[in-house]
Amino acid sequence: MGVQDFTLIKWEQDAAEPYVTYYPAIIEFLGYEPWPEPKTLGERIRAARHRNGLTFREAASHYDIDDGTLLKCEHGRVHPTAETLEKLEALFGGPPRTSRNFTRPFLDRRRNKK
Repeated sequence: MGVQDFTLIKWEQDAAEPYVTYYPAIIEFLGYEPWPEPKTLGERIRAARHRNGLTFREAASHYDIDDGTLLKCEHGRVHPTAETLEKLEALFGGPPRTSRNFTRPFLDRRRNKK
């Protein structure tokens, strides 16, 4: 994974949390994502960022979302606009499956208001 043994020990003992850039290698090593199944839009954003090894700013820049907006969405402080939700679908890897769709209800509600 490109880290020293001491770092791995700290992670295993919950004495430190990995930098987000290490998560793709951690997932590959473990063979699974080491966090609970996301249940909210914010949890889903965080999981997608970690899965891709992206900081807030990197994800925001790559997906053309204001970094403050992304932070507030991830922490559940704001409901994203329809435009932001469209961009988040790209972060999630395209439109999610129906049974796990956390953005579609928000997106449909916003589109119906127009």
